[in-house]
Amino acid sequence: MANCKLQINERGKIMSDDINNSEQNEVFNEHENEAEEQNSIEDPIEDPIEDRVEDQVEDKTIIFDKSVINKSLENGASEPSEKKSNKNMLISFAASIALIAAAVLFFFVLQPSAPAATFDDTPTKQITTTLPPPLPFEGIEDRPSFDELLEKYPETIGWMQVPGTRVNGIVMQGDTYERDKYWLRHTKEGREQECGENFMDFRCNVKPTENLEEFTRTIVVYGHNDLAKKLFADLLGYKKLDFYKENPIIKFDTKYENTEWKVFSAFITDARCLSDSNVEPFDFRAFRVPGEATDVEFMDFTEQLRFRSLFFTNVDIIATDQILVLQTCTSDLGKKGDLRFIVCARKTRPYEDRTVDVSNAAENPKPMYFTDWYKIRGGTPPTLEEFHKNDIARKNPSQ
Repeated sequence: MANCKLQINERGKIMSDDINNSEQNEVFNEHENEAEEQNSIEDPIEDPIEDRVEDQVEDKTIIFDKSVINKSLENGASEPSEKKSNKNMLISFAASIALIAAAVLFFFVLQPSAPAATFDDTPTKQITTTLPPPLPFEGIEDRPSFDELLEKYPETIGWMQVPGTRVNGIVMQGDTYERDKYWLRHTKEGREQECGENFMDFRCNVKPTENLEEFTRTIVVYGHNDLAKKLFADLLGYKKLDFYKENPIIKFDTKYENTEWKVFSAFITDARCLSDSNVEPFDFRAFRVPGEATDVEFMDFTEQLRFRSLFFTNVDIIATDQILVLQTCTSDLGKKGDLRFIVCARKTRPYEDRTVDVSNAAENPKPMYFTDWYKIRGGTPPTLEEFHKNDIARKNPSQ
């Protein structure tokens, strides 16, 4: 069948290019009459050709084969209801997918979000806080200058003063163990003498440094218990709580800087614990070698110093602190044992309060001693748990 070219006018009617205007009018009139007659029938059969053409966009030109359209319409008219049902299911499924896609698009793409941060490119002033340098310690009053001391006594390392005692003098330091033994029996002038001079362990380094390999955690100073020579004999006063409360600070000026130290422990121990296997080991001079010990080991060591102390204090200790250990002889068990009295102090930090709160310092009811002490005087060693319990009770007397 020949192809027929039709056009759609503004009213959606079909026009043929092969028909003139008058003929077109007649065709439209006839077509309209036919349409009116069909509408008046109770069970009209809609013209599928006209319906499909009217759905097209106006003023569009369509070329089609009538036989193909009629055949398609016949097939469409006879389409089984099952296919229509499948078609409806497909449409519903597609609609569901579209809704899900729209929801995802809204929540992850189109959902309003917090306004984007805005940045001001205007240069701003950078504010830095710099702490002022700490106030220097005044130093020991009336001591000779280090220039003078070093000129006369080249191995001078410092000058120590313990308020409330006669300890107020020079401290020597050699560079070998042999020099330590020398100062044990010689004065600063070089004269041989039984009591010698106060001296610092040759391993210790008091020069300020940020290099941990050069930093000494424990500064050890030895001095004889000699009443006549004003060395460390008066340190025995720290066996009494009242003496501690009156003298909680030790001054130690070195050739590098003036320093102060806060006393936190004083105890009696047996020097044989350093060498005798029959006595429980505890080296109260530990970590006097630069670079020795981890922070944990150092803190464990300072806890042992407190554990043995005759009194509790409020002086705190942290891993970066430095401690001073003063050692002298004592005879609390008479001629038995080789006893030492130890006073420990922590270096005052640059920016902390330089006073010490002694308001609730208290006696330790059960300090840790050594083996021979319990053999001779009886009693049992305390546990660390007991020590901490007593310390807490001291801090909180109402509990």
